[in-house]
Amino acid sequence: MTGVGGATNKRGVPSVRRLLPVLGAAAVIAGCGSSSSTTSNAKPTPSANPGSAAPSTQTAKVRIVSYKFAPPTVLLKRGGTITFTNRDPTAHTATADAGPTFDTGSLQQGQSKTIRFSTAGTFAYHCQFHAFMTGSVVVS
Repeated sequence: MTGVGGATNKRGVPSVRRLLPVLGAAAVIAGCGSSSSTTSNAKPTPSANPGSAAPSTQTAKVRIVSYKFAPPTVLLKRGGTITFTNRDPTAHTATADAGPTFDTGSLQQGQSKTIRFSTAGTFAYHCQFHAFMTGSVVVS
């Protein structure tokens, strides 16, 4: 099995080094948000092995701190929500890589945005202002 970036260990689990950029983006997105909700209707990309991500949950929080999404990868049950909260003094976004599936919009320090994920799959995301900030949401 191939993981993010193609590197896996003997058990077929993606290399942690390959997951770090994805996890970093998730952390940045977590910091963005508000009390409003948005439903994701995007088509998911093929699922990647989430490695050491937290167990699937119905709600999750992602903080954007130090130009990173924390945690960078979130496991979520279908219909679940993620609240992104920006803790950095700089504005950030959590924006889906593929199409208009979700976008928190610009989040200033202290602002949050909640996104609902109704479709199963893996959704990669990034900060529109800082492309090196990336993360992923795995919905089951």
